[in-house]
Amino acid sequence: MITAIVLQLQFLMTTLFCAALSMGIGGCALLVDQDAFRSLSLGILGAVGILGVGTLSLLFNFFVPLNDYYFVFLCLVSVLGWVQLRKKTPDIFVKKDIVVLLISIAVFWLLGLRRVMNSDTGLYHIPIIHWMEISALPIGLGNVHTRFGVWNFLFSVCGGVNAGNILPLSVYCMNIVLVGFASVDFCRWIYNKKDLAHYFAVAVFAYFSLLDLWYFSGGQKSPNADFAGMIFAIWVIPYFLERKEALTEWVRPAIILGGLAILTKLNGAPLVLVMLLAIDRSRRQIGKPLPLFMLGLVVSAGLLSLLKSFLVSGCLVFPAQATCAPVSWGIRKEDVLGTYSWVIRWARWPDGPADLVLHTWNWVPHWWSANSPNQIFFCTQWISILFVFLKLVFKTRVPKLDLAALLIALVGMAYWFFSAPDIRFGYGYFVTVFGILAGTLLRWVFENPKLLFLEKWFVRVMVAIVVVSAFAQVRRAPDLGMNTLIEPSPKYKVMKNVLNQSVYVPDENECWRLPVPCEPYYVSEVVETQFGIWSKYEDRRRSP
Repeated sequence: MITAIVLQLQFLMTTLFCAALSMGIGGCALLVDQDAFRSLSLGILGAVGILGVGTLSLLFNFFVPLNDYYFVFLCLVSVLGWVQLRKKTPDIFVKKDIVVLLISIAVFWLLGLRRVMNSDTGLYHIPIIHWMEISALPIGLGNVHTRFGVWNFLFSVCGGVNAGNILPLSVYCMNIVLVGFASVDFCRWIYNKKDLAHYFAVAVFAYFSLLDLWYFSGGQKSPNADFAGMIFAIWVIPYFLERKEALTEWVRPAIILGGLAILTKLNGAPLVLVMLLAIDRSRRQIGKPLPLFMLGLVVSAGLLSLLKSFLVSGCLVFPAQATCAPVSWGIRKEDVLGTYSWVIRWARWPDGPADLVLHTWNWVPHWWSANSPNQIFFCTQWISILFVFLKLVFKTRVPKLDLAALLIALVGMAYWFFSAPDIRFGYGYFVTVFGILAGTLLRWVFENPKLLFLEKWFVRVMVAIVVVSAFAQVRRAPDLGMNTLIEPSPKYKVMKNVLNQSVYVPDENECWRLPVPCEPYYVSEVVETQFGIWSKYEDRRRSP
């Protein structure tokens, strides 16, 4: 039991350290863009830091491994950022925001005591990050296993803070850090009245507290990009709903959060509309220049991500065949198409006939039946469309940004449905639409002076439910959840490929941190060559 307590406390302390590290990296932006922090919150400072950690890690991993030496370098950069923060913007450290950050991290940590790691963690999350830790970018890595060709920005963020010999658990903590930063903004909206952003935050908080706290806690202990993408999608919307005199106060957060959502998961692509709207508003406002540094940081991260995806898979966006090029290290066309087909089928009808699922609409009834617990979300989509239609027909005066936020979320839901409609891929859009509609309803109710007192008690009850649920995990978690923080050491065998090179093959298809090259599904024709300082993996079955 003592070992379990120490391990869990070590995880909590590591999480707090990574939060401070991210804030320091965010503070380095002051060296270039001092105007940025005159109106940004502590939460957005953390988001800038997460963006900075990922971008730096992406860039450096083209040439060097992201090992303990790189982590020390990142810490030194963070110290430089903290010096800038303390010197130039001490007002950003509002005591209440710091308390909210610490409490939300602690609560989310408690909520996840019983949660095991995501099922994909050992299959490709940790193996990809482990590869980043021990070598520079491996060209053609997707040939070792097609899942290794799937790239998202969160891997670079987690790879950057991964310090196996210094902070052994740091690779698992970034989603908790992300929740902490988002909570700072949401609490600010909850206690700053009375615009739609306030009621949106209350509605979202109530939803997760009452209906889906178990799903929310599942984002802990894993570099799970689905969860991170959901948080970014929900987090950016209230900036459109908040009434502010200066438009540029939400321009930078919209660019940062929208960019992070797109970089983290491909289903965040519709949020490019958030960035475009922010840029357009900034351009139109006289005397307010475009925030070029923040925009440039997002664009740089995007270009580096595309380049890395191309080098590991031969495709700018894997598994989109239209973005693939006939390069020697590229994943075979049939494997690209097979992966794309598998993703679509998994989201629509996993056991359905391929022709029906991919080329007809016959999968819809089965999909609707399989998603019966989530049909409340699908209903909110149609209610939202009706809501927009009635507003337009009756020419009801609606703030343009409120309407834009709802329309962007609906576009996101449509994109999700026509691409890969697994509920976890579009969860952020569903919660956003729910939050806007429920927030509108709450505003109608609580703006009545006679019912105003109910709102305070409503929020307090939600807080009590979350806190009680969090501390309940301490009693319910077996051995304080120690087993959920210990990585397996899978059994494996050593095989030889056609060039007589050794390949590590796990017995249960999960590499975790086995020596590289580790192939979950052994293919003898995948061979390693050298290309300058880089390892290069090619599939000899590939047609010339």
